[in-house]
Amino acid sequence: MFSILTATNFLVRIPPTIGQLSKLYELRLSRNSFSGQIPDEIGQLQNLQSILDLSYNNLTGKIPPSIGTLSKLETLDLSHNQLTGELPQVSEMRSLGRLNFSYNNFQGKLDRLYAHWPD
Repeated sequence: MFSILTATNFLVRIPPTIGQLSKLYELRLSRNSFSGQIPDEIGQLQNLQSILDLSYNNLTGKIPPSIGTLSKLETLDLSHNQLTGELPQVSEMRSLGRLNFSYNNFQGKLDRLYAHWPD
């Protein structure tokens, strides 16, 4: 399983095949100089519970809406990237206790769900 994390093509972009790692409990890929977009397939990691940390990379584009379906996730850190667009819906992320979107290039208004988060 770990050979996927050290493959040459993995050093530049996060591949869509990341979604096939369905038994992952946590995923920490911070400070790896990843570029490109976060693949939508990351939303297939429905067993992620502890943390999804993609901070301190060079990720661009919008946050895929599928991230908002990770209902077991406790910590989401996408800080220190070059992400744009609007923030994802978090209504399905019932276990989320820590959220960091800082140091990106987001635009627009915050959804009212963020004002009451966490309940």
